[in-house]
Amino acid sequence: MSFPWTNLITAGSTLIAALGGASLTALLSGRAESHRLAHERLMNRAHQRTEGYADFLRIAQADARLLGIAGFRFSHGVPDDEEAQKMIDEMSEIVVVFQGACARVEIVGSEAAASAARRVSEAAALVGQRLRISYLSGQPVDLDAGTAEHAELKRTIDQFSQLCRQELADAD
Repeated sequence: MSFPWTNLITAGSTLIAALGGASLTALLSGRAESHRLAHERLMNRAHQRTEGYADFLRIAQADARLLGIAGFRFSHGVPDDEEAQKMIDEMSEIVVVFQGACARVEIVGSEAAASAARRVSEAAALVGQRLRISYLSGQPVDLDAGTAEHAELKRTIDQFSQLCRQELADAD
């Protein structure tokens, strides 16, 4: 009796084809999974950046409003200690949140956005410093100087907003 070469060749080629097909399928599905995960990471990072920018902008605008109100109040004379303490407590709360939002922009944002956020922070600090000096000296805030500093704060917030809109539009 002779060896069944035909059966061996048929079985061997079927086995090799099955192994090759399984290997190719595993390779392609592995690549697809890798691409999907990379896309998810990119989308997650874009979402974190967008949320960080939006939070910072919202908090910066609220801070500017409170500083504007305080500046107007201090331009009409320094409030009594109880009222001033209440204003300081309100501002202290938003300053903590503002600093956290600024740090978040520095972590998830671009270098340009982080720099713009620092400029907003510096402008807000100047307005706060004017109010602090007014309170400690007992002298009212010069309305023109206070208005100019507040306008600068609003301008830096607008610049941050424009930069973020441009950055997010370029990312799409």
